[in-house]
Amino acid sequence: MAGEEFGLAAAAASAAAADAASGRSSRVTALRSVEDIFSDFRARRSAIVRALTEDLEKFTALCNPDLDCLCLYGNSDGAWEVAPPPEMVPPELPEPALGINFSRDKMYRSDWVALLSVFSDSWLLAVAFFHGARLDRDDRYTAPDSSLLSRSHTMLFPLLI
Repeated sequence: MAGEEFGLAAAAASAAAADAASGRSSRVTALRSVEDIFSDFRARRSAIVRALTEDLEKFTALCNPDLDCLCLYGNSDGAWEVAPPPEMVPPELPEPALGINFSRDKMYRSDWVALLSVFSDSWLLAVAFFHGARLDRDDRYTAPDSSLLSRSHTMLFPLLI
């Protein structure tokens, strides 16, 4: 695969090792098909939607403005977490917006959640494109349905209903 030629596989492995060393689960793992990328996207998206809707009170409490820069992560297992970014991250790996906790008390809650959903949308798409860029031509264009992401709603959609 072309991505492995440029050291992306090594970057993902070192990020996984850094997360394992810090006690966190790996946030980004190598995905080998369009279907795997879409399943990962859906799991991460559902985790973030749950954090910003059903678990909003718990999420808000975890975003203490007195702490260092925090990020909202949707994990591929469907769980969400609020955590500082890992110290050693290869530059190829997309990271979510830093400092989601700083504006918590300075904005209306609905505006803060809408802002976080926009940040989360861009991070989710960046992760999906990161994995998609690592697929070769056959994996990209011979997939049964390579328009899976285009039919998915953005983060703002569930918040507007």
